[in-house]
Parts: sequence; structure tokens; C-alpha cells
Amino acid sequence: MKKAISIVIKIIVVAVLVGSFCWGLYARSQRNKRFEYKDVLTEEAFCLDGESVSFKDLLFYVAYEERVVEEEAIIYNKKSTKDYWNTHTNGEFISVAARKAVLDMAVHDRLMYNLAVQEGFALGDSQKKELENSTLDFWMDLLEGQEEKILEYTTKEAVDQTLYKKAVAEIYQDYLAVTNNHAYVYYDVGGEGYSELLKEHDLTTSKIWKDVVL
Repeated sequence: MKKAISIVIKIIVVAVLVGSFCWGLYARSQRNKRFEYKDVLTEEAFCLDGESVSFKDLLFYVAYEERVVEEEAIIYNKKSTKDYWNTHTNGEFISVAARKAVLDMAVHDRLMYNLAVQEGFALGDSQKKELENSTLDFWMDLLEGQEEKILEYTTKEAVDQTLYKKAVAEIYQDYLAVTNNHAYVYYDVGGEGYSELLKEHDLTTSKIWKDVVL
């Protein structure tokens, strides 16, 4: 009886060791699958209603989110901001949340912009002036080295065009809110109105998003 128990224990120990080894190999393979954002610029990030949007098209959102998180990281630990990016909060790492935010903002703005164009919306004179100021603010508020990093992979004109589309998206979001008697945030990312609106459209996202590092 004791011999049988001893054999069972040995089998369990071996199984645990083999399982741990296999998990280690799997975890390593998952780490090796990660992509630097700059390496996937020409890949499709998402497709909305048949329109393909590349990772390169999202560089504005990457820079914006990177600046927001990095400013928080400086407060958290000025000497090593990477510590903050690796912090786990609200059930996920800050770096993962930032990556999701980039995708969510990009999809939201592209949908709102496309709907605005379909219905003939355009910026008025005052809105064009606001866009001019917000565009200037964006470039001035970038962290050290961010502008050089952006312009290494795209052009200033391309980023400014994204800001233009974002501005048009915002006036359409405001129109939806006013027309349907809701607060502006009702059609924000995560808002009930936006979530329902998005369901009416065909969205597919790249499978490599989960492996992309900002």
C-alpha cells in the first residue's frame, strides 16, 4: 500500500514538473511573439465597414496615449517610468490598458468621422480655428523625443489629417448628443449610445493587437 502511494506521489510530482516546464515554454513563446509598434506599421489594425485602417494611421493616438501615461508615470516614479507601465491596476497592466485605449479611440473617431462625411458635415470657421489651436497644442505638448519618433515613421501632414478627422468626429458626436437629447459622453468610448451605434457597423480588429507593444 505504501509503495503504491509512493508511486502515485512520484507521478504527481513528475506531472507538476512537466506542466511547469511546458508552461514556461508557452510563456516564453508568448513573449517572443510580441511586436514593437514600429514593426507592424503597414499591417491592418482594424477594418470598419470594409475600410482598412493600418497601425501607421493610428500614430497620433499612440503618441497621445503615450504622453498621457508617461506624465502619470513621472509622478509615480520619475527615475524609472517603466515601473508605472508595468503596474497592475483594475485587473490589467497599465501598458495593456493604454494599448486598448489607442484602439478604442481610433475606432470611435473613425466611425464618427465616416458618419459625419456621409451626412455632409464640415468644420465651420470657428471650428477650423479651434482645430488650428489644438493641432499646435498637440505638437507643442509632446514629450521629449516624441516628435522625432513620430516623424521617423510618418509625416506631420498625416498626423494633422488625423487631428482634422478627429475634429469632424467631435462635431458629429455633439450633433448626435443634441439631436437625441443626451449628454456628449453618452457617445464617448464606452458610452451606452456609442456602444449601441457601433453594433450597427462591421468591425474586425487585427489578431496581433494583443501582442503589440506601444
